[in-house]
Amino acid sequence: MSIYDRNVAKDVTRWVPKTAVEPVVTAATVTVTLSNPFVDRSGTATLTFSPSAAINDAFGLAVSGAIYGGATYAATAAMTASAFAAAVASAITTALPEIGAVASGNVVTLTNNSAGTLYLQATVGNQTSFLQEVHRTRREAQIIVAANTPNNRDLLADAIDETLATSEIDFGFTLADGTWVRVWNQGDISLDDNITHNVYRRDFVVGLEYGVTYQDLGYSVLAPLMYLQGGYQ
Repeated sequence: MSIYDRNVAKDVTRWVPKTAVEPVVTAATVTVTLSNPFVDRSGTATLTFSPSAAINDAFGLAVSGAIYGGATYAATAAMTASAFAAAVASAITTALPEIGAVASGNVVTLTNNSAGTLYLQATVGNQTSFLQEVHRTRREAQIIVAANTPNNRDLLADAIDETLATSEIDFGFTLADGTWVRVWNQGDISLDDNITHNVYRRDFVVGLEYGVTYQDLGYSVLAPLMYLQGGYQ
């Protein structure tokens, strides 16, 4: 038995882009506790970090109300909670000048210097990799079965025919990376001519549809909600 690429392919993309495999998000080592989400003008709130931060642990602060914006920080190496807090305070000061941020140990004190009440959300997450499918390709392959007698050929070819039919009903199969390949049996032909002595063939033409992917990196959601005029958006 031999399998050949027939060098016939077609772009059959139906969506762009698509997450080919749902990512498994790595949980952050560091945790954060926000003392109170609503902070009046000139009021304060605290962020407490513990126990430590692993590489790629990330923090996100979403702000709404009198001002709208956010600040993020991601650890490029393992850090103590105090070092992570200091880096977070610096990131908030840079991104949100209306909010004062001062670190003391593993605690960051936030001061609302804006003209009104702020709603704060503090979250942490870690990085994960996932596959993005950018297009799908349908390619033809040819399966050639050859044997020394018609009966031997049919024994092997019938098993292949059954396998292809099952795969077609199941919409194909899954690859090791979690992506799927759709299968079509586009037809077959039996060749009983003794072109070569005692060689009997049956050829299958199979359509294979698969995704073209690339690996990307991302974080768990760091700012899922915003508070606008008394409701979540």
